[in-house]
Amino acid sequence: MNSFFEQYHPVFEVVCRILGNGWRVNKLDDCPSRIKLTSPQFKNYSVHIRMEKDRFSVVGSVDSRSWSSPYHVCTLSRKRNPLI
Repeated sequence: MNSFFEQYHPVFEVVCRILGNGWRVNKLDDCPSRIKLTSPQFKNYSVHIRMEKDRFSVVGSVDSRSWSSPYHVCTLSRKRNPLI
């Protein structure tokens, strides 16, 4: 069975193109159970996506080793059809 990263990587490549500003999937992140999005326009800020209770859990925060930054969280249904 494919990991979360392998399964949803193509989807979030499209999301990054829609976001613009150089957003990309960080392929250096070695965790197979999440996807990390970064942009050079937003230094030290990242968005992590993982599956939790059959929903996407999206967490955005500033990356810092010296202090704990506030973070923002939302969840998205993976079954909901997008509006086209």
